[in-house]
Amino acid sequence: MEKFCKEKIIELINNKKESEICDFKREWHSVKEDLIKDIICFANTAHNEDCYLILGVEDKNKNIVGVENDSKRMNQAEVIDILQSLSFAEAVPSVSVNSFAIADHTIDVITIENLQKTPVYLTKKYGKSLFPANIYTRVGDRNTPSNETADPVATEKLWKKRFWLLDAYTDKYIRYLKNAEDWEKIDVANDYIEFYFRPDPEFRVRLVHDSEPKQSFLSSVCLDPEYFNEYFQIFYKNQLVHKELLGSFDGFRFKALIPELHVVRLNSGKKVVYAYLIFSEIKQAVKLFVNKHYPSSNQFAKSDYAKLISVFEKNEDIDSFDLFLKEHEEELILASKNKIVCADDDYELNAKTSAAVRDFSLKFKEEQKDI
Repeated sequence: MEKFCKEKIIELINNKKESEICDFKREWHSVKEDLIKDIICFANTAHNEDCYLILGVEDKNKNIVGVENDSKRMNQAEVIDILQSLSFAEAVPSVSVNSFAIADHTIDVITIENLQKTPVYLTKKYGKSLFPANIYTRVGDRNTPSNETADPVATEKLWKKRFWLLDAYTDKYIRYLKNAEDWEKIDVANDYIEFYFRPDPEFRVRLVHDSEPKQSFLSSVCLDPEYFNEYFQIFYKNQLVHKELLGSFDGFRFKALIPELHVVRLNSGKKVVYAYLIFSEIKQAVKLFVNKHYPSSNQFAKSDYAKLISVFEKNEDIDSFDLFLKEHEEELILASKNKIVCADDDYELNAKTSAAVRDFSLKFKEEQKDI
């Protein structure tokens, strides 16, 4: 499940539109089986997003009325307990409940996690209106009626979702990498190693080793100062579809993503070079895969390596962070012991400066949370 994002919910409220990912309710459900049906419908969607029941917002005009005086409110544990007490055929919907203040009111948000093992359905009747074997789904802003089951087209899509048949190959390999335990290693050649995805062997990962040793600030935290580049390549039907640059550090004791370098000119005219990663979904998936198949035997060096790299969620964060560094120039110079790049074309990067910038990136993120 994605981390709960208040800003995303506010955006959905401002859009004033119900859809396959959100529904508005003025108050909590009077009948628990109606709540469960809404949750099942959102769990049975063909897209790959989390869904939201937003409580305390009128479903007609989308005015915020709040649930602070609603006696029917439930907490997360209560909702989960109901779901786990029911007889589901296989997968049980996974939910969370969050609350926050907005427009002098409190709203509750039930997040229904995106589920791969669709369709979800009951094997025993629940209440008066939820019937066994009926597949309840949500298409557009409409739920399947309680006395009906989803039409054949919608049901087919749910089965296709279970087996990733609806996904583009670019979405598939990210999902496949996250299932790191399902990849089988095969030794192919001296200079590279391959893995294939057991449920879908047309997807392969190739690790290509560069035999030329390198040294930089990246390896300054290791006992062995040399490291080697490795190219993490993803193939689909023998076609290279994605690649990432890795490094094998400290005598091959750990592998890690190689960061990008960025130069920012401070208000004084001095320049700072720092290492950063935009931690996209694919980079997260590659990191998970590498950690699973190549666990580090030197966690201390790996941890010190991570302290040299500033990590951001999106490219737009870089510009905002540059402004933050300019505003805190004196502090940065002091923290890096004045190891600031000054010459116009000198892009030397040292561990002390990069570590100081990384510490400032953590302060930057904390301030962003408060905005």
